[in-house]
Amino acid sequence: LHSSRASTHPAIAASLVLCAVASAAVRSRQRGRHPQQLARTAVTAAAGPVEEAELDSEGRKVWNDLLGDRPKVRYIFQVPQAAGPELVLVGRSNAGKSTLLNEMLHSHGEKKSAPTSGMGGRTRTLNWYPVGFPRAIGWEGNGERIRIDEFDSSHAAGLDEKLCKLQLTGSGCCLVDCFGLGPVEYSLAAKRLQTWGPLLHRFISERRAVNTVCHLISAEQEGVLSEADEQLLEIFGRSERDRTFRDLPPYRLVVVLTKIDLYDPEQIPIFAASLEKAFTERGQRPAAVVACSSMMEDGQGVLEFQQIVKEADQQGWASWQNWVGEASRPPKKTPQRRSEKERK
Repeated sequence: LHSSRASTHPAIAASLVLCAVASAAVRSRQRGRHPQQLARTAVTAAAGPVEEAELDSEGRKVWNDLLGDRPKVRYIFQVPQAAGPELVLVGRSNAGKSTLLNEMLHSHGEKKSAPTSGMGGRTRTLNWYPVGFPRAIGWEGNGERIRIDEFDSSHAAGLDEKLCKLQLTGSGCCLVDCFGLGPVEYSLAAKRLQTWGPLLHRFISERRAVNTVCHLISAEQEGVLSEADEQLLEIFGRSERDRTFRDLPPYRLVVVLTKIDLYDPEQIPIFAASLEKAFTERGQRPAAVVACSSMMEDGQGVLEFQQIVKEADQQGWASWQNWVGEASRPPKKTPQRRSEKERK
């Protein structure tokens, strides 16, 4: 079925799509899912597995513009050194965070590295994805940034001396893909699920490099907040107070309405207005509400979100003194009192 003959024969190709949609319907375990959503799942599955990392001349992994290991944070002590301003993607499970992230990577000419699935709960850690940096950056396994010998005047032109010394580039942004809150469709221990909310709260409350938080909400909710969205709003409120107490600058909250291709264009402004009202009534007035779709050709569906990322990049580097200390702070050591079973 995967031969070139099968892919070019119209009848067989149509059968493959129907089988993929039927398979997605069986696996989804969500009753009443929109028919186009099943088609989106089939397209995602048909795209094949994410490409593997390559190796450079020194044997280090190179994935997109990433050197070394991609930070995957399950505990707060694993948060890596900052490489630039950070934009965090949050939302309920299966809101489209990883899919949107892959579209952003693709728009920057990079490989689609974020794992996606038709079932909620695939992403289980905080994951760092650098975009827009003038050179490859990366981290060691302990979260320390990789220093390279090739960092020279070509990267340092016009930069502050402190930035040059720390090998910071002066442009670029790290997108932090977050696990989804709410119901998940994978088998996970309840104890582990209960750690996700507190981890996210601590991260956005303490991290100076975070200057933008994007709350993704699927158009399938038709402008109505889910229980997981309500939980996130509570986290935003607590983190806002905590950042004020720590004398940290506030982050910018942006609502991103995803999967808009599932509805008629005239319905999208209605959903957006409903979400803006709901956020404002709960004391979290968003700085912006943007709509996007990862299914449109040539990246046209993510143009508004690209502008949000660009603004996070520019504003973050304009105020780099606020977070530059996190670029050189020694990585935290693994707590020794935790058993090996607990650390897993």
